[in-house]
Amino acid sequence: MPLVWQISAVQFQKITHISGVILDSTLPVSSGDRGVLKNITTVIRSYYLKTYSNREIIIQADDERISAKTDGYGGFSIETDRGNVEQVRVFLPGSVEPLKVRQEYPVVIKNKRFPLAIISDIDDTILVSHTAKLFKRLSTLFLITPHNRKSIDFTYQLLKTVNDKGGNVFYVSRSESNLFEVLTWFIRKNGLPEGKLFLTPYLNFRKLLKPKKGRYFKEENMRFIIDHSPGKQFILLGDDAQKDMEVYTHIAKQYPGRIQRIYIRKTRKILPLKKMEHLNDLNGLPLPTIYFSDDDDVSDEIETIKNYQ
Repeated sequence: MPLVWQISAVQFQKITHISGVILDSTLPVSSGDRGVLKNITTVIRSYYLKTYSNREIIIQADDERISAKTDGYGGFSIETDRGNVEQVRVFLPGSVEPLKVRQEYPVVIKNKRFPLAIISDIDDTILVSHTAKLFKRLSTLFLITPHNRKSIDFTYQLLKTVNDKGGNVFYVSRSESNLFEVLTWFIRKNGLPEGKLFLTPYLNFRKLLKPKKGRYFKEENMRFIIDHSPGKQFILLGDDAQKDMEVYTHIAKQYPGRIQRIYIRKTRKILPLKKMEHLNDLNGLPLPTIYFSDDDDVSDEIETIKNYQ
């Protein structure tokens, strides 16, 4: 029987964006609090599960039923012009019982009124992942259990401050949807804000080493968030391991006056020449950009956010 692996209903001002992933089989109950061997088998198994691909489904948003179809990765994405959807269920055509939902993470992400929101990367921004080094990334993923993954206090404080002020938090990451359970367990265990996760498609193991995740994935999703959040300004939070500096520079230029601050975490002692050029482009923007180390004092930045009106 198909199973909903991941689902979210994100409320914006005028629409609710509903998306998720459906697998073609059920799974045993899992927990982030597991040993190394169990973690290895659980993570590896997620790359061998078959997705419920290219199939018709019915999404019920409160009392509205919407016909949809999963893509080649088992994913689905729709929008309804209701901005305050409270309950979402997924049905197979002709079925009266909704599909079971795997996740414990909140399904409905409410639109908050505070006019400052934050868009954050995940890997090497809120948790140590070593994304720049493939072998180290995979060994971290497989050998370090979710409850032992290291969080980053500087970014934790920024996210918590925006959340405490009543601002929305969005996570946009090139991590594949296979890791949804691992990432959401980490977020909840570390007390991070439970915002929407925009992740790349669910992959099988054959595609893991050479994934085709879309060159503009992060930029497209960030534009989607900003376009559907009129009247709000944004903080962008990322790192120097991959393309955050380049992407955030593009976003800031596309949305003048909408980006309030940009934070980039240092992951290396010396930047390659190309990344140094991206950092210079970022520093040339007409807005505050902060290139921070893990042990930097975050107190001034917290006060700036607290005083935002």
